[in-house]
This record gives sequence, structure tokens and C-alpha cells, in this order.
Amino acid sequence: SNEVKTLIAGIGYNSAASLTTKTIEFIEQLKSKGIQVKVLSTNKAVKLFNSSPKKGVLACFHLNC
Repeated sequence: SNEVKTLIAGIGYNSAASLTTKTIEFIEQLKSKGIQVKVLSTNKAVKLFNSSPKKGVLACFHLNC
């Protein structure tokens, strides 16, 4: 199945990217559906993604800061 079980979000090298209210609401919706959400500095998010099984894992990374 192509079901997403985990979302890993990198919010910049120094965690400088802020999450909008809509993004926070979306994350809460995902969590309510049983999807695990990890919001980390991009460096930590990439390391977590690289060490995770790829099936069921979705990742997005902010790379500008």
C-alpha cells in the first residue's frame, strides 16, 4: 500500500522557518488520522529520513536557511 504513516518536515538548518497557522492545523489533522509527524531542523530531519524505512515515509525539507 502507498499509505503515508510518517511525515518528516525539516524547517531550516537553524529551525528558522516558522510554521503557519494553516500548517499547524494540517499537522493536527494528520495526527488525528494516526500519521506520525516529526518537525525538526533540516539537518536532523534529513538524518531521520535517511535512517528510516522509505515505505510509508513522506518528507519535505526547507533548504534556504
